[in-house]
Amino acid sequence: MSYEIFYDQQKHIVRVRSDGPMTTLNLAEAVRKAIEIGQQHNCKRYLGDWREAATTEPIGRTFLFMDGLEDLGLDRGDRIAVVYERDPEVHEFAKMVAHNRGWHNLRYFQSLEEAEAWLHEEE
Repeated sequence: MSYEIFYDQQKHIVRVRSDGPMTTLNLAEAVRKAIEIGQQHNCKRYLGDWREAATTEPIGRTFLFMDGLEDLGLDRGDRIAVVYERDPEVHEFAKMVAHNRGWHNLRYFQSLEEAEAWLHEEE
């Protein structure tokens, strides 16, 4: 998986774009870097654009990853939007695990525009 992480100053969002095969190890590395950039800009809104990425691991690894979001440095007060087109069963499972773990500010979208709009809604 290759990825690009940057702070979108105009929209006050930390963006992570990735493509290619995605493992939980690569994803954890990207999340940690995104959090670091968010802290530098006092930003707690994250957009993960996984439309060009494809998962390569068994779904059980997704469970372990989602169960360890706090260990990566995410906070339940962060707003996190994930946009995807591929592997819907993996993303639906991740969404269910996140919700069951109390991550109500982590949402999944199939539209970049809807994800951005949600990130800017008042809480």
